[in-house]
Amino acid sequence: MRVHTLWVADHVAFSTVVHVHDYYQILYCQKAGGTVEIDGVVYEAEPGTMYFMRPMQPHGMRRGNNMRAIEIKFLAEDAETAEQLAHLPSVVPLPDDHSFRRCIKEVANEGLSHALFCNETTNAALQLLLCRLLRKYVHDDGEALLTLNFDFTPDNTTAASRNSDVEFIRLVDYMERHLADKITLETLASLIHFNESYLIERFKDAMGVPPMKYLNEMRMERAKELLVTTEKSITDIARETGFQSIHYFCRTFRKKENMTPQAYRSRYAEVVAADQLV
Repeated sequence: MRVHTLWVADHVAFSTVVHVHDYYQILYCQKAGGTVEIDGVVYEAEPGTMYFMRPMQPHGMRRGNNMRAIEIKFLAEDAETAEQLAHLPSVVPLPDDHSFRRCIKEVANEGLSHALFCNETTNAALQLLLCRLLRKYVHDDGEALLTLNFDFTPDNTTAASRNSDVEFIRLVDYMERHLADKITLETLASLIHFNESYLIERFKDAMGVPPMKYLNEMRMERAKELLVTTEKSITDIARETGFQSIHYFCRTFRKKENMTPQAYRSRYAEVVAADQLV
């Protein structure tokens, strides 16, 4: 799969007249209000729903009160990718699937970061999102996706490098499925038969950070989501997100967020609840 990200935004969305363009567009509603029109069909914008527009497909949007969205515009760089994407539905509800939401936010975070290698990591995050969407909504058997060419640097990538990129997608999937489990660098390396130092080097090239840092960030984002969207105890959240103890979780959380988990919950839970009522 070869894609090239053109534009990313995380903003209060604006209204547009019905129009077309020669690239793909994803609109993910975080806080909704208004409508989205695709191919003459008008949909009520719903929080947690992704809208997918193909090249030259007429679409437009009418914004309601404070509609907030992540928008991603991109190109497919080969015919095989375009053929796969042709099968994605125009409307994809994702209200209860945190893995998809995290993927979309990862594309936005990387695309807006202006950090070193942000172009490469944005494209990699977008590839992960699209592959998961294809696997869930198009392919009956996830193994079909293993025939795709995950090519992060198309002009200069060897077959061995492409194969390792596929393995990294598998590793990220494994991390998400086993957040509550003890995961070590040795475990990850053994899953794809790499030595540990080579895994760190290659994973960082592909994903922007070393594998264990990526895992820790994934755990922290999941913990923050659980804090503001559930009434689970902090002990249960620490256990569910793979922290060794509640004390380690609280210490790590405070270091990263400059507040305790309880303070984070108090500050943001009401905001999230208010957004969902709008």
